[in-house]
Amino acid sequence: MSKNNPYSPYFYKNYRESELENANKTVESSTDFEKISVKSRKKQSRVYKRNKRGAIALLLIMICFFSTVLCADYFTSGFILAVFEPKTASVETKIYYAVRIGYFSDKKTADAYSEDVSARAAAGYVRCNENYSVIAAVYKDSDRAIQVVDRMIKNNMAATITAIEIKPLYSEFLSNSMQKKCETGLNTFDEVYDVLFDISNKLDDSRLSETDAMNEIKNLISYVNDKKNTFDYATANCAHLAVGKIGSAMLLIVKRLEEIGKTDYVYLSSPVRYAYTAIIYDYHDLCNDLARLS
Repeated sequence: MSKNNPYSPYFYKNYRESELENANKTVESSTDFEKISVKSRKKQSRVYKRNKRGAIALLLIMICFFSTVLCADYFTSGFILAVFEPKTASVETKIYYAVRIGYFSDKKTADAYSEDVSARAAAGYVRCNENYSVIAAVYKDSDRAIQVVDRMIKNNMAATITAIEIKPLYSEFLSNSMQKKCETGLNTFDEVYDVLFDISNKLDDSRLSETDAMNEIKNLISYVNDKKNTFDYATANCAHLAVGKIGSAMLLIVKRLEEIGKTDYVYLSSPVRYAYTAIIYDYHDLCNDLARLS
């Protein structure tokens, strides 16, 4: 052993073996780390792919769901999504004023009186509630109704005014667009009333011949039929009961108009008044039915 080298050959040998052993351990450790890293990346990749597949599946489910809802809403004319739509404001109440000239407890007496007043150009419409009311005519203007009642009282006829309140109430399951279509159908009652009321007044004043009046009524029948067909087309995909009731009521208008020419009369203005009086009461009854459906 040299004085300048205090370590023995065994020291160098052991030292080299120790270095080699540490180097091998470092390589093994590095290899193990790389293996762990690879496994971790593979695991992360599998998790990512699994999450991605889940997200895609969820997206497809949502697309299918909303597509189904939209298709169902289309084929029901807005019935499905109507629940989520803001509803339109309440439809303004309309009031007509009926002039009642008789009130009876039995139908036979009411019918007899109806025939009597019809011969004097009144409507003679018999309205059954608890008893039987005979209606002379219906007016939009309360002042006009009051004038008629005052004139009848002066002629020793008992007459009173009865208000007919009309307020359409739509089901909350009808969409706004479908409500507007229904309102268009309901407006037919007002339109027909206005035309018939005008015809009856012109007949009274001899400003219209009976032939011309019947021609106007025929044109009115064609108009209502066309409007009914348009209504049916616009609401074809809506199965709500309200739509069906309005369509049936429009057919009833046509029936009321057709009966004008088939009725025996002294004055044509009488069956004309009868028709528009019946139509307004039909309108009132229809709106009550719609309210029960809402």
